[in-house]
Amino acid sequence: MEMTMPVRTLIGALACQKDSYLKQLTTVVVSCSPLKEEAPKKAGKKLSVTDSKEKRSLYEIELEDTILFPEGGGQPSDLGLIKVEDTKVRVLDVQRKGLYAVHITEEPIESGTSVSLEVDWKRRLDHMQQHTGQHLLSAILDKYDLPTLSWNMGEMVNYIEVPRKITPEEIVEVTEKVNHEIFNNTPINVDTPKSESEGVNSEKGVMRVVKIGDIDNNPCCGTHLAQVGQVKMVVILGQMNGKNGTSKLNFLCGDRVYKYTSQLYDINKRLMNIFSSNMEELPEKAEMVIKEGKKSRARERNLSKEIAIQFANRIIEAFQDKQSPKSVHYVYREEGDLEFINKINAELKIILSEHPDKSIVLISGDGAIIVVGPAMDSIVQELRKRLPTLRGGGKNGRFQGKVASYKEHEMQAVIEYLKEL
Repeated sequence: MEMTMPVRTLIGALACQKDSYLKQLTTVVVSCSPLKEEAPKKAGKKLSVTDSKEKRSLYEIELEDTILFPEGGGQPSDLGLIKVEDTKVRVLDVQRKGLYAVHITEEPIESGTSVSLEVDWKRRLDHMQQHTGQHLLSAILDKYDLPTLSWNMGEMVNYIEVPRKITPEEIVEVTEKVNHEIFNNTPINVDTPKSESEGVNSEKGVMRVVKIGDIDNNPCCGTHLAQVGQVKMVVILGQMNGKNGTSKLNFLCGDRVYKYTSQLYDINKRLMNIFSSNMEELPEKAEMVIKEGKKSRARERNLSKEIAIQFANRIIEAFQDKQSPKSVHYVYREEGDLEFINKINAELKIILSEHPDKSIVLISGDGAIIVVGPAMDSIVQELRKRLPTLRGGGKNGRFQGKVASYKEHEMQAVIEYLKEL
């Protein structure tokens, strides 16, 4: 009796690529095995062999066919469900393995099992809007002698990399032309080989060519819309510098436009309330606040220096008081920081060289600590007992460290210890 080889559909001829609007499909499991290697990046994370959240092993499942697009061509993979009778198995990722697609899941499904697939349609439609919008935008940019060098579909903002920066006037023209094509609702067609044997690439699978009317004709493995009008809108958000003089042109398509606009409106509304201003005045108000903030910080730094000098002078007077038996002097200022105690230390350098038997301990409210003098080692040892998170190091009679976190009673114990020295 001859064994029947399982049917496996090549990438490029998958059900999702033949019909991007297919939301459900009945198919059969060809193979299922534990995921042996780290799965590719998904939604900004890496899928580990063990799901760190639920502590479950992951599996890769191959089906006879699929409506879940495997990541490729700049387009992230689809997500969805594999249904086995009353059980729903979540698909975390879909990737290419050679010329075939594998589905990453948290649960195994036995080979030969008949299953039904369901695609996350909201995600699929978003990806089609962005990808088709990218093809359209690239086609218009080609007319400006700006070929697309690379592109990226982000979770909200996408970019196209072109050879040079484009001018503000070009951005306006390109945006108008792209959205004119959307208004015209130009049809989109996908050409595939008449037979798989004629158009199979050993690395990419069945070759497909996506055509947007007469303006674009490009090989692409992704899922696309049927008419350009379904892109709804393309908005260019400006550009960033790329490598070697290239430019990354940021853009949004479809439903992301109104989502992004809504987010911007909410942000502007909050800023208008904060600044008691209308939207048109926001830039001017923000600049004014920043300018006043810089002046305030400068005044604060100057005052802090003056206070640091006053603390240093008190220690200098104590050093020079021949009636004072103290060999260790300290400063603790809750409002201070490392810059503050460094200023005190700088003011004391000369007097410390003149009094080699004296030591100082400087502590700021943010946990910065400086210890200088012959008693450094013993003092730091005691400080570590009272401040468990104290980290730092020292040599030649000078220690500098930082307390990662401390409780009020811990710092109080340090002050009591220093008072007794």
